[in-house]
Amino acid sequence: MLGVAAGLIWAAVAPRALLQEVGHGEAQLVNAESAAFILADACNLFDVPGSQFRDNIRHKLDVLRGHCAQVGRDFGAIEKTVTSSFDFGEDPKAGAAAFLAHLRELAAVGIDHALVSPSQAWDEATFDAVAAILPEVHAIEPDRG
Repeated sequence: MLGVAAGLIWAAVAPRALLQEVGHGEAQLVNAESAAFILADACNLFDVPGSQFRDNIRHKLDVLRGHCAQVGRDFGAIEKTVTSSFDFGEDPKAGAAAFLAHLRELAAVGIDHALVSPSQAWDEATFDAVAAILPEVHAIEPDRG
């Protein structure tokens, strides 16, 4: 209910509220006939290591692409995001390099943005390793097709 109330407040102060479709049930949340799908500006998928969610991102985007085609919606106009967690391991520099490779994989399947938290607590070495790859992260271009 808070999300609905917050959305109504945002709609009252913003010229046009951003509507994001959130969830993992493609039959109920990514449905070409639902008002949320037709109006949504964005969708969020889960990128959980070692889970079915990470393995199904490409499939979920293919379902979304198909529904867009059904209703004449521009798939590229929908912002695709993931919520993710990443283990930087004992060597944060190596972990950051692996993380960068994973972000490139996500972009290659069409993900525009990743909301990421490390699996472990932030420490100075991990923070520095992530900061060092930011220019490369910002240079990644998602596949919009």
